[in-house]
Amino acid sequence: MNNETPQKQKKEHDKSPKPALNIGEEDISNLLNFLSAAVSQKHLYPTSHPILQRSIETLLSFLDGRLCKGDTISLSLVEEQFILDGKRLSKYGNGFGQLKSELKNWGIEKINFKAGVNAKELISLIEALATDPKDVAAMDGAETILHYKGSDHIELKKLSTYLLSDMEGYSDAAEIIEGGINILKEIIPDVRKDHKINSKGIHEMVYKLCNFLCENRSPLLAVTTFKDYDEYTFTHATNVSTLAMIMGQSLGLPKDVISDFGLAGLLHDVGKESIPSEIINKPGKLTKEEFDIIKSHSVNGAKILIKNKDIINLAPVVAYEHHIKFSGGGYPELPRKRDLNLCSMIVTISDVYDALRSIRSYRRELSLKDTINILKESSGLYFEPILLKRFVGLVGIYVVDTIVRLKSGHIGLVHELNPNDPYCPSVRIIKDRDGETVKKEQIIDLSVKDEKGEENFIVEAIEQTEETTEQTEEATS
Repeated sequence: MNNETPQKQKKEHDKSPKPALNIGEEDISNLLNFLSAAVSQKHLYPTSHPILQRSIETLLSFLDGRLCKGDTISLSLVEEQFILDGKRLSKYGNGFGQLKSELKNWGIEKINFKAGVNAKELISLIEALATDPKDVAAMDGAETILHYKGSDHIELKKLSTYLLSDMEGYSDAAEIIEGGINILKEIIPDVRKDHKINSKGIHEMVYKLCNFLCENRSPLLAVTTFKDYDEYTFTHATNVSTLAMIMGQSLGLPKDVISDFGLAGLLHDVGKESIPSEIINKPGKLTKEEFDIIKSHSVNGAKILIKNKDIINLAPVVAYEHHIKFSGGGYPELPRKRDLNLCSMIVTISDVYDALRSIRSYRRELSLKDTINILKESSGLYFEPILLKRFVGLVGIYVVDTIVRLKSGHIGLVHELNPNDPYCPSVRIIKDRDGETVKKEQIIDLSVKDEKGEENFIVEAIEQTEETTEQTEEATS
C-alpha cells in the first residue's frame, strides 16, 4: 500500500525530469526571434522596461520548456548559417541579419543555453550582446562580460574553442603538442648559443605525433586552431609540423616519410633564432634593412641544420626553400626557377596559413574564411595549386551541402554537422568508389570507423561546377 500523500506524490513527480522535446525548425525560428527581439529592445529601453522584461520572460519560458535536467541547447553561427545542435536551419537560416552582424562584431560563434538558466542570466546575456562592440573589445569579449556577471548556465564561445576541446582524443593530442612546445623551449637556447640541436627529444615528439595521426587526425587539427601569443614561435613551429604531417597522410605517403615531413616542419624556422626579437615582432612596417635581415633566416636555418649531422637531410632543404614561391621569386633570390621539394611546398602553405590564423603583436588573427581566401588568391603564384586545394579541403570547417571526396573514394554532400567534431560530419553519398551515381540513399558518419575498424575522412572539398551541380540536384531530388 502506498502511504504517501497526494501532495508528496505530486512534489516528487514535479522533480522528475521532463522528456526532451524534438526541436524543429519552427522552435529555432522562435528562439532566434525571441533573442533578436530582446537584444534590439535593449538598445531602446532600460532593463527594467516592461517590454524588455516581457521578452525575457518569453525567452525563458521557451528554454525552460525544452531543457531537461543536464541538457544544453547550442545555437551556432557558421558561415552565415544558424545551426542548432548540428542541424542547419534550411528554412530560416538566411534571416536575422542584424543578429548575425552583431554576433560577428562581438566574435561570438556559439551560444550554449544549459538547463537551469534563469531570468537574471538571460538579462546578463542580453546586456552583454547589447554592449557597444568597442566596449566589448576593451573588456576582452562579450563572454568575459557574461562571466563577470556570474552566469553559470550560458556560455558564449568562438568556433576555435567551442566544439574542439570536448572532442574525443583532444586532450591526448594537446598533450603531445604541448610536449613539442616544451622540447623546442629546451633546445632553442643551445641553437642560439652554438647552433647545436639536441635531436633526441624532437624525434620522440614527431614519432608520437605520427603514431597519433595514424589513429585519429581530427584532434590534431583541432589543437592547431588554438593560439598562444606569448609562445607564438614555439606554437607556430608545432602547428606547421602537425599540418605538414596531416597533408602527408592525406597524400597517402608512407609513415616514415610523414614523420620526416613533421620533423622538417618543426625546424623550418630555426634560422629565425639569430634574428633580434624586436625585428620579428615589430608592429610597424619593416625597413629594407630589417626585411633583409628577416630574409636571411632561410639560408641561416639551412646552415644550422646541415651542421647537425643527426638531423635528416630533408630539414635543411625545407628551411632553405619554404619562402621560395611556386612560380619563382621569393627568397633567397635564385638565378632561375627551382623545382621545389614536395615537403617544402606543403610547409610553405602550412606556414602562411598558421601565421594568418595567429594573433601577432601587430594584428589579430584572421577568420578561417578570410585566411582561405588569401591563400586561394596566391594559388599558382606562391602556392602549388593542387596541394593548396587539398590543404583547404583539410582545414576547412565544412558546412552543409559542401561536396566532398572521402578517403574511401566516395563523393558526397555534407549532410549534417557533428557538434562534437566539426571535421567529422555525416556525408550523404552521391557517387560510389567507381564514380557511379548512387541511387539508394547512403549516409556515412565520419566520426564512426567502418566495419574494418578504419577511419574514413574528407580528403578534399570539391569546387561546384555544372557537372557537380547536376549531380547534387539529381541526388537531392
